[in-house]
Amino acid sequence: MPGSKLLARILEIGEKSHLENVAVAFYDYQTTLRFSYQGERIFHAASTFKAGILFALLKAFDEGKARADDPLHVRNRFHSIIDQSPYRIARDRDGDATVHRKVGRSMSLILLARAMITRSSNLATNLLLEFLGVDYVRRVLEEAGAAGLEVRRGVEDQLAFNAG
Repeated sequence: MPGSKLLARILEIGEKSHLENVAVAFYDYQTTLRFSYQGERIFHAASTFKAGILFALLKAFDEGKARADDPLHVRNRFHSIIDQSPYRIARDRDGDATVHRKVGRSMSLILLARAMITRSSNLATNLLLEFLGVDYVRRVLEEAGAAGLEVRRGVEDQLAFNAG
């Protein structure tokens, strides 16, 4: 699909979906075809940053810093990066209740990763992010050349979200 037709279709989809902002960027490594419409625009990552956390976890496995079957204590208490005040992940705002049922017990890193990716578990995401550390995740992504994905905080840190 030539660029002008593709752009027209993207804008049509955005309009029909009542989206305020739309951005699309891709590069096909096989054909070197590239396209960008507002590709440099910054968006809140929502759950897309979970792939970055998974990548860092796999790197930690590769480096021997952790093993897939290592247990991690499941708890539901995190601290805001703004003032260290505690917050929790509400069960009804999470994509997976399984991890919530394990609070007080342990789950393996690989099961947490699976819940994070396949069920979009915010609780699993925050547990893995805290286990790995924001600095480690950021360093792994930077070393891999994964530009444009910035990991700053855990999911549902509403104080940090409100602060921008």
